[in-house]
Amino acid sequence: MSWPGWFVAGMAVGVVHGLTLWWTVQSLQPGAIRRAVLLVWGGALLRSVAVAGVLVMAVTDALTSGLAAVVGFWLARLAWSARIATGMAPGVTLLARHE
Repeated sequence: MSWPGWFVAGMAVGVVHGLTLWWTVQSLQPGAIRRAVLLVWGGALLRSVAVAGVLVMAVTDALTSGLAAVVGFWLARLAWSARIATGMAPGVTLLARHE
């Protein structure tokens, strides 16, 4: 696969990373400590394996492919951060809104 394909793959992993992180946070419930630990650590492990897998495959293809995958991943993460910071992410706010 050429570097644009790895860029898209990196972005896809970044989007899935953000969605699963958002789902994990939305699934946390007060008082369910074991479930929370399982969700957070299990999700982190799965996300890390997915990201590492794509990056390793991209780097073994070519160095530029690896860099393209990293850039795609971080741009997707930056987009999620921007959505959260601007309050556009569903159900997520950084600051309490007083009206």
